[in-house]
Amino acid sequence: MTATAEEKQREWHPNVGPQTAFLQTDAFEALLGGAAGGGKTVSLLAAAARFVSEPFYKGLLMRRTIPELDGAGGLLERSADFYQSLGGHYYATKRVWLFPSGARIDMRACERDGDVRAFGGWEIQFLGIDELTTFSESIVTYLLSRLRTPVAGLPCFFRAATNPGGAGNDWVLKRYRWWLYRQGAREDEFGGPYAKPGQVAWIKRDPDTGRDDLCRRTDPSASSRVFFPALIADNPYLAGTDYEQRLDLLDPLTRRQLKDGDWMARATAGSMFRREWLPVSQSGPQGRCSRVRYWDRAGTVESSKNRDPDWTAGVLMARDQNGRYWVEDVARARLEPAGVYDLVRSTALADRARDASTVQVVEQDPGQAGKADAQALVRLLEGCDARVSVPTGSKVVRAQPFSAQCAPPASNVTIGAGAWNLAFVDELEQFPAGGHDDQVDGASGAMSWLARTAVGSDYRGIEHRRRAPGFRV
Repeated sequence: MTATAEEKQREWHPNVGPQTAFLQTDAFEALLGGAAGGGKTVSLLAAAARFVSEPFYKGLLMRRTIPELDGAGGLLERSADFYQSLGGHYYATKRVWLFPSGARIDMRACERDGDVRAFGGWEIQFLGIDELTTFSESIVTYLLSRLRTPVAGLPCFFRAATNPGGAGNDWVLKRYRWWLYRQGAREDEFGGPYAKPGQVAWIKRDPDTGRDDLCRRTDPSASSRVFFPALIADNPYLAGTDYEQRLDLLDPLTRRQLKDGDWMARATAGSMFRREWLPVSQSGPQGRCSRVRYWDRAGTVESSKNRDPDWTAGVLMARDQNGRYWVEDVARARLEPAGVYDLVRSTALADRARDASTVQVVEQDPGQAGKADAQALVRLLEGCDARVSVPTGSKVVRAQPFSAQCAPPASNVTIGAGAWNLAFVDELEQFPAGGHDDQVDGASGAMSWLARTAVGSDYRGIEHRRRAPGFRV
């Protein structure tokens, strides 16, 4: 006798706790999240397979981008063994799993908000979204409108999994505020200001304002919603492993989000850098080092109209043979564009006299004008190993690797004693709440350069320029 899809699925056993509760709930909408390593991705795959024995069943599993969908350990890779055991066959050209009953599960991405219109004619009974906070609220709202059933008795479900953080953190936090945000919520039928983990709430949306409010189950517009927090401790396959230890090496902000499941974690003053994490040394690194000075440039001076303009900052950083980072110097000034050129050139001369292998990296501003300006400055530095960096991501994201190296338990950064120390540490400690971030950008860029080149790989977005035999002044 051939085993049914349900019998095959029972061969896989969810972890006791949040994963099991997530798969057993009959609430229309359920979110599993809170931290990395909680078994979220496989939970979505299992949830989507609940009705693959039904011939009219259609499920949709989503990631924000195709690389995220297809990447190592992602939905597509992990779906293979799971769905093949249920008799599924994957058609790569259409990105769909088809099952013997005629049921299907599509694997798709929706990178831009406008891409959601491609789902306009869809009719699905299951919507599963991995890493919900990477999606915009408008995409999710539209996809939810595709949930409807052609057969009586075949229910519709929305399931999502995510970690805190990401561009969509705030709207997800608001949507699940009765479980995640315990301040300012009104008294309700739960007898308190918030719902307990795993406690189903009944939600009613105002069609005019789009606001969600708690309501009674008997309300004709009510929809059931629930949140299950899941931490790495809930996953016996990862708890106490080197994966958990790697989470400890993240920067403090990301560690609070991914390991502790802290939805309230924000990039505020003191959350990414603290002065006690930055020991000052009178001596520098010993032995063979890699060095780079990374320039974050500005072209303004103080005036009656601008009392607090940006600074041009060039951060000199070394990486010794033990992998420790040393912030050796910061050149910083408020200058007109011509003065910026003079500062970069004279500083590069001094760096070259000290260590001829020092790389000068010039950050490129957005747009064609920024590209031309950066390339002109590199030409001015002929004779030095000068490069152009094209940064990607927000300033906070770019600063996270540097923050992780500064913070315990890594504590892998030392700064050299100098008159620039106070201004440098003050800016780091106030970031990103402070008014300026020029030195933070310089330090983050320098560390990223050294980390990438230390393993012999090129820095993405860098234009290389050969060192000429002479240095023109």
